[in-house]
Formats: sequence, C-alpha cells, structure tokens
Amino acid sequence: RHEVPLGEELGRLRHYLHIEELRLGRPITVHSNVSAAAEQALVPAWILQPVVENCVRHGFRGRTEPGSLTLHADVAADRLTISVTDNGAGLATDWERRVSLGHGVSNSRARLAALHGDDATLQLSPALAGGTTARLTLPLRTAA
Repeated sequence: RHEVPLGEELGRLRHYLHIEELRLGRPITVHSNVSAAAEQALVPAWILQPVVENCVRHGFRGRTEPGSLTLHADVAADRLTISVTDNGAGLATDWERRVSLGHGVSNSRARLAALHGDDATLQLSPALAGGTTARLTLPLRTAA
C-alpha cells in the first residue's frame, strides 16, 4: 500500500523509536497531540520514519541528555498538517546543502510530490525552544 492511515504510521514509528532507544541506550520521550480526524487521514507509508531518523541522527547526536520529540497532527480546511519537533541541536548553518545531499528529507519530498504534486510540502525550520521542526502539509484524504 502506498498510503496508510496516520494512526497506523504512528504505530510503526513507535516501533522504530523503541529500536533507537535500545541503540542509543537512553530513552526518547515522545509527546503526542494527534486529533482523531488526523489519525484517520491517509499518509504515504513510512513517510515519518526518515523525518524522525533525522531528529535522532542529527538532533540528538553527541547529546548526553534524553531526546524528546513532540508529534502534532491535525486537520483543517481539507488539509492534514503533521509536525515533528525535537529538542536537539537545531539546524546547522549549512542545513539546506546537507538536505540536498542527504536521502531522507529529499526522498520524502520526492514521494510527496509524486503523490500530490505541488499540493504537499515538507519544510524544516528552527523550533522556538531550540531543536528543529519538520512540518508536513498535504491534502486530506481518507480511506472512506
């Protein structure tokens, strides 16, 4: 399946984060604020894993304190918005070049474009309290 309900995608993400906690040897705290409508919305399968992987690999690298992620998803005006915010190191000064050379964000953007054209985006920005926010916005589609 190319698309799955966001609730299913979040279940996969929990398994991935558990593996990362074992690998890192310390917990990753996850705060989740996902509306019921957002949980039913269709998203590309495995679209969040590379986003969260970037949080773990780049945001939490070299840190001794536990990592923290905040997941937020909601539906408004026929759009699904998902944000993932970490408490990591924040964006490097050359982050745009790094994103263009990397695979996770660029592949995710390409997948969104293949499914939705210009009607879907994946944007990275500095988080207000430090760290990084990745925001995905796409047209609302449901299995029904």
